[in-house]
Amino acid sequence: ATPVANTLASYVVAPHRPRLTLVSARGIIAFAGWTVAQILFTLNRQSDRFFIGAIVGRAPLGQYAVGTDIASVATYGLAGPMMGALFSGFSQINDDIARLRTAFLRAQQILVAMLLPLGVGLSILAAPAVGLLLGTQWQSAIMVVQWLAPVIALQAAVVGVHSVARAMGQPRILAMRELIALCLVLPVTILS
Repeated sequence: ATPVANTLASYVVAPHRPRLTLVSARGIIAFAGWTVAQILFTLNRQSDRFFIGAIVGRAPLGQYAVGTDIASVATYGLAGPMMGALFSGFSQINDDIARLRTAFLRAQQILVAMLLPLGVGLSILAAPAVGLLLGTQWQSAIMVVQWLAPVIALQAAVVGVHSVARAMGQPRILAMRELIALCLVLPVTILS
């Protein structure tokens, strides 16, 4: 009874009474768009593990998960901080579309020029890297690293798209991109 009495008393005493309005509905919907985009991004990065585990079992899933983590740690370790810097830069010029387009294309070139050699290099050095990091019991993860390191490096180049969409306040672009990627990648993963 005390919390109810205090709440009622605060409405009587307080000069400002909150009321339900839709004035900020656009902001709430925009936030929901970012949330949907992030959920789809997470599904893109993790859903393959559910299906692979169900299809091949726990031990191969563990080898796949370790191989995927090794293949992605260096790439996303470099791409992640770049996303913040790109977002900051794109936010400063988002009112000049021509300049933003030029900056985005240049950023994509730099991202691919940095990340793709990293992925290909890791693919080539997968055997010594896995042996050094994990030991001989994880040799079966080498093939996963060899195949996925270049693919993950190309996927990580999407941080430019994430940054420019965030700078422009366009969560719908990200959500659609992630939905399309999920619809393309998941069936290929299941079938292979």
